[in-house]
Amino acid sequence: SNAFIGDSFDSNSPCYLPETSFTASSKFTCRSSHECRIPRVCIKQNCVFPSKNCTNHCSGHGACVFINTNSGTSISDCAINDEQCAAKCNCDAGYIGSQWCDLRSD
Repeated sequence: SNAFIGDSFDSNSPCYLPETSFTASSKFTCRSSHECRIPRVCIKQNCVFPSKNCTNHCSGHGACVFINTNSGTSISDCAINDEQCAAKCNCDAGYIGSQWCDLRSD
């Protein structure tokens, strides 16, 4: 639905209503995540959006990396409210997938 924001591709990431997504009026200091408005978490005493993640930690057969969806380049972080990036699995040798790593069947 256009009423929500989230990944525009197949993903297990939740979608959020826009009023919970913008940071300008809701950035404040915190001591724990309980003080932050969901879905934000407390990191280094600031309420921030958490990073996206890969399903089931890439099934234990790869590393979750972040990419810029416009350029395809690797980036250091990808917050759940950022529509310009995605979390993808970089699978170990012999495994394939983008959200989880399955054994390659050649």
